[in-house]
Amino acid sequence: MPAVLLLNYQFDIVGGMEKSCWTIGKLLKQRGIRVLYGTFLKNSLPTPEALDFSLKEPIKHQNPLASAWKMLWRAWKIARFANRNSISTVVSNGEICNFSTILAKRWFRGKFKSVCVIHNSPSHYESKNPSGKAFLWLSKKLYPLADSVVTVCEELGGEIEKRFGIRTKTAYNPIEIDDTECTVNISELGRPIFVHVGRLDSVKNQDFILDAFERFARNGLPGSLVIAGWWPLEADLKMRVESSDILRQKVRLLGDLRNGVWKLLESCDVFLFASLNEGFWRAPAEALAHGIPVVSHDYSHGAKEILRWEDWNVGPCKKIELTAYGALTPYLDVVAFEKAMETVSCEKYDRDFLRRSAISRFGTKKVETDWGNLVS
Repeated sequence: MPAVLLLNYQFDIVGGMEKSCWTIGKLLKQRGIRVLYGTFLKNSLPTPEALDFSLKEPIKHQNPLASAWKMLWRAWKIARFANRNSISTVVSNGEICNFSTILAKRWFRGKFKSVCVIHNSPSHYESKNPSGKAFLWLSKKLYPLADSVVTVCEELGGEIEKRFGIRTKTAYNPIEIDDTECTVNISELGRPIFVHVGRLDSVKNQDFILDAFERFARNGLPGSLVIAGWWPLEADLKMRVESSDILRQKVRLLGDLRNGVWKLLESCDVFLFASLNEGFWRAPAEALAHGIPVVSHDYSHGAKEILRWEDWNVGPCKKIELTAYGALTPYLDVVAFEKAMETVSCEKYDRDFLRRSAISRFGTKKVETDWGNLVS
């Protein structure tokens, strides 16, 4: 029986990368593959399944590179564990794991196929500081040595190929339809109900969404906004909402709704998303899978493949683009974003079409096939 080690830097942040790892593992098990899970950091939160490999590093060591010896020590540990447990494939997520996985095979005689998954654009690390330069240098040197380099969307794959001169494959992160009942009642809120789901973090850019919604409400338009998420900026967002009379009346922060959050979507009208940095735009894809149109700003990759599926590669968004799935706006253009909210909230969308489209592109059946081929 083939055995796969799914390796993440950590599992304490319950984000798209972490959720995808568990979902992919479950799908691979359904194909008769033995799946093991691994991480570098010490885990403080419960995980859906037991961790088979953990270096239990304290969180203070989460410097992007830590040091050369730390990267080599991780590589040696990966190779030893993989060889002792007859691992046929190591699927690593993100640069920190990817670099050590490649070194584990090339320098420490790991007897496995290395599949390295890239979630972020190289431009995310492009800076004058030593860490950013080191990331780019290591990417250029090490990724050509991987057995397979996978990106989570087509546009990112094209950027990686152009930047590093390597061939990539694309495998979308899987979305799952969660039918768990939601315990929060929002039936009393005014329509349309805008919704955002995500970790409350500066990179998720909830301040931008609040700015856009405040503009929307101050234009005298009816509607409400619900935000489901938690940590680390929950207290800051509560203060922001309480400081504005109009936000205090029309915005509800629902906190952590990991169970039943997607059932909540079926009670809402428009999904809002404006992250500063994403790999695969999983939350908008899951919103579409529940029949909810999406308003999102553009980014270097991901958003166009969700909202401009048929012609995502025609270039960046320069004005409001209305599509069959919602609206795409220029990056960080709050005026355009608010106008798109007005337009999409007044349109009637075929929810069954949105569900079928998202599930056919990003659902578990397609992703199971794609990932099964990658690790075989």
